[in-house]
Amino acid sequence: MNSPMQRPREMIRFEHPHEWQGREGFRPSLTLVEADVSHFVGGYNLPKDLYQHCGLAHGGKPCNQEHGHGFVVAGKDGQETQVGRDCGLRHLGAKFEELERLFTATVRTAELQKRMNDLVDKKAELLAKATAAIGECDRAAASVGEIKHRIEREPSLAEVFHRAQGAEGSVYAEVRVSSEEYELTRKRFRREVWGRIDGIAAATEKTPKIAIHAVVMPFVHGLTKESLAGLGAKALAAKSKEAGEAERVLVQAEAYVALCKRFVSVKNWKALALAFEPNRLPTNDRGRRILRQLCEGTS
Repeated sequence: MNSPMQRPREMIRFEHPHEWQGREGFRPSLTLVEADVSHFVGGYNLPKDLYQHCGLAHGGKPCNQEHGHGFVVAGKDGQETQVGRDCGLRHLGAKFEELERLFTATVRTAELQKRMNDLVDKKAELLAKATAAIGECDRAAASVGEIKHRIEREPSLAEVFHRAQGAEGSVYAEVRVSSEEYELTRKRFRREVWGRIDGIAAATEKTPKIAIHAVVMPFVHGLTKESLAGLGAKALAAKSKEAGEAERVLVQAEAYVALCKRFVSVKNWKALALAFEPNRLPTNDRGRRILRQLCEGTS
């Protein structure tokens, strides 16, 4: 036979006092000692404006200490009252502490079970999202690769691009200073920034496509009610961790696609072209043609 401490089905996470104070066995004040305690009905963690007075009576007097974190405790006679955590630990001893641990573990397991069941219900949606993310990552990577290929064809553009990669996208040149400026700074060259390549990290960022195949797809395909049935707390926690990793990869894929879109934007290359205006960075006819094509979004 199960002991009174092993009744997880009765453990409820309450959100508002009216949820338990209307129960048939509830008493605003109840005299309980450790030996009288049967089980926890549920627990709560209330905001300041809903704080409650402890209903535990000891020494013939009600405690009445105000609290927000507490439990609805049932005696062996079926009567219930609300008990603040600190008061419970102080007056109901090891029994209360053991019940609190059981309650916390039970609620945590129920939350994990709900999270995983919700994901099972969204399996088709998750699969569609992951499949779409793979396609978006492919298209984004191809667009970035095409622009990099064009730039690499012209050394004058490639040199500027490579310098920008090491300067968080800043397009600059080391300009020889005038004699007057040299006398003031004692430096022969000054760095002048003439533009910025937005999203330049996309040029070296690895596509999350591989991670989607390796992490997300196996997780989603394995989401079934049968695979979750009978799992204990540790196994559910491990599954929830897998879910978190899959979600992280999908978020990473969204960020990657957004970064690539910034990089390939026509607006981005129009800004860069200004850095090659006359009397700025040098290039040749081929370089100017490539910049014009990038600005027009043509090949």
